[in-house]
Amino acid sequence: MLEISPLIDSIRLADSGPIKYQGFMLVQERSRRISRRGDPFLTLRLADSSAHIQAVLFSNHNSFALAADPEVIYVAVRGVIEKNDKYGTQLRIDEIREVRDDDRERGFDEELLQPTTPYDIDVLWDELIEMSEAIGDEKLREAVLALFTENEEMIRRWPAATRVHQAYLGGLLEHTVMVARDALYFAQKYPELHHDLLLAGALLHDIGKLTEINARPPYDFTDDGRLIGHIVLGAQLARSFAEEYEVDEELVKHLEHLILSHHGKHEYGAASLPKTREALVLHHIDNIDAKLAIYRRHVTEDANPGSWTERAWWFDNQSLWKGKLPE
Repeated sequence: MLEISPLIDSIRLADSGPIKYQGFMLVQERSRRISRRGDPFLTLRLADSSAHIQAVLFSNHNSFALAADPEVIYVAVRGVIEKNDKYGTQLRIDEIREVRDDDRERGFDEELLQPTTPYDIDVLWDELIEMSEAIGDEKLREAVLALFTENEEMIRRWPAATRVHQAYLGGLLEHTVMVARDALYFAQKYPELHHDLLLAGALLHDIGKLTEINARPPYDFTDDGRLIGHIVLGAQLARSFAEEYEVDEELVKHLEHLILSHHGKHEYGAASLPKTREALVLHHIDNIDAKLAIYRRHVTEDANPGSWTERAWWFDNQSLWKGKLPE
């Protein structure tokens, strides 16, 4: 059996200089490009459950065709991890091949390569149902519970995104619970907010991810996801269940608006801009949880010594503070 250490450990060791690496990895992303000289090359995003790393493979590499094959998801890799002043930390690939059945004897395990929510799935699911049961309007409560119970297996497993925030197994459930917690807090703090509407909107705001994203690694968009998107898909799904359970049409209309506007701006994918108190609150609490999740992941995977991370594109290309405050 190979002695396989978490990728993040090797990345951190590379801060002191290039380090040899071998192990099994998940191909999260691949993109075929053309250099200025007209030569094809691949950019790869490889990962295990602890971190991800970028790699570049040129067409003269003997495994170029294999690495470019979209059906190849799990690979055995040997190479060198090194820091580049211009491109950051990268893996220079010497050998790459698709995993084989006998690799299981060497330590290959799909579950060890797939990032997963750090929270207990059963606990998150129980909280999701408990919060759904806190919806006062009987018909709206029944519609939300029915939608969740009919899709329980998917909801417990689905990622919240293909790459950005909570893009791991159980990520959608984690994100939904966190946003719904905030919705309950704000509904209690501000009496002018409609409790049931805000809570239902928080619980269902990303339900369209179930049809937008394929949960089989590497997480990618489905045809419906590319053509329609989770915002409209979610509004359609919510309306279908609400109508089946005869929810008041005015509530349904406002629930749709919450889902359609929760990204806040058209350039961020919103189908409508927030035009109600509840929509405004939902947009901001959704954004807060997503941003904190991105921050958490960036800090966790960062290899820089000291209190500051490498530059983070999602935070205006700034370095982020990862130190600790006194307790």
